[in-house]
Amino acid sequence: MNGVKYSVVRIVSLLVALIGSLIPTHAQFDPGSTVGFGDQGVGTSSPEKLVVKIPYFPGATGTVAVNVTGQGFQRGRSSTCPTIQRTLTADCIVTVVFTPTSLGPKAGQVVEVPGLCSLGCFNQTWTLKGNGVLSPCDVNRDLHINVSDVQLVVNQALFISPPTSDINHDGVVNILDIQRVVNAVLGLGCRTD
Repeated sequence: MNGVKYSVVRIVSLLVALIGSLIPTHAQFDPGSTVGFGDQGVGTSSPEKLVVKIPYFPGATGTVAVNVTGQGFQRGRSSTCPTIQRTLTADCIVTVVFTPTSLGPKAGQVVEVPGLCSLGCFNQTWTLKGNGVLSPCDVNRDLHINVSDVQLVVNQALFISPPTSDINHDGVVNILDIQRVVNAVLGLGCRTD
């Protein structure tokens, strides 16, 4: 009798595991949720955020595409989900980077658009929000971080111009501030620490 009881318990646990693996799960953020990027300097990029993970199910015949829309929002380099309808052959992820091109609040979406699905279709959306702010590395306040900003900080570090761009807040404008502006020009972000 114990052997039969063990077999029934084993079969039930296998069924629960199988059914559980058929339910799509998404990493990081639940469908319908808002993914916030906070304040981001105009012309600078946020770190990639993992927004969604779509699991691959062996034997599934459905197709899926995942797109990112909205001013300043784009797919991150680590994204592996297709942008046009494809059958998945492995788990896929979508990461998002926020690079505002103007000041003010921005909104976007990540939209999962399923095709013909063998396991049921899920048309799911995630809302993206961020705010474009003036970057401390945009020394001349023209909404572009470029060589002009580097030159202004160099002039301040050499006492040619008044020292107003203490980017790292250490009390002086020096090579450390120049380095932060150069890094921002190179696309490495504008660190203020």
